[in-house]
Amino acid sequence: MAEKCLQCGLCSAICPPTRFSRRGFHVRRFSLKILRSKTGRKPVKLDEIWSCFLCYDCLKLCPHNINIPDAVVRLRRSSAYEGNAGEAYEETVLYLENMLRYGRIISIAKTHIRKLLNLPEDPRMPEEDLNRFKALMETSGFKEEVETLKAIYRGDDARR
Repeated sequence: MAEKCLQCGLCSAICPPTRFSRRGFHVRRFSLKILRSKTGRKPVKLDEIWSCFLCYDCLKLCPHNINIPDAVVRLRRSSAYEGNAGEAYEETVLYLENMLRYGRIISIAKTHIRKLLNLPEDPRMPEEDLNRFKALMETSGFKEEVETLKAIYRGDDARR
């Protein structure tokens, strides 16, 4: 991926985290870090992988179709399985568990807020749909993935 990059800057021009993030994510610099890591001379810290929005805008503009989001996902996954996701994992574990338990990422807003917005008070997914969703999470491997990550960050020896 990084070897094909021309450093034209189109990705940086459209990348929301590059333009607005305080964490210092810069998509072109990220590509250069990957190139440097291949030399093996000095370990490269890739903390910024957690700042990418995975919006795929960079891929849409790239003249060489370099799939940076795919690389980011692969790096995030390997980092998580090495036990190095830290804060990023802590921020997402609740969302992962909500997906498995309720079929949605965030919890339901308080009833009085839902009334103010003229939304149904009980927005739970119908039981039949929730069971189908849970079955999908099971067969797709999502549930196993979440359990493995939870074990890693609890300190269990369940690493793959």
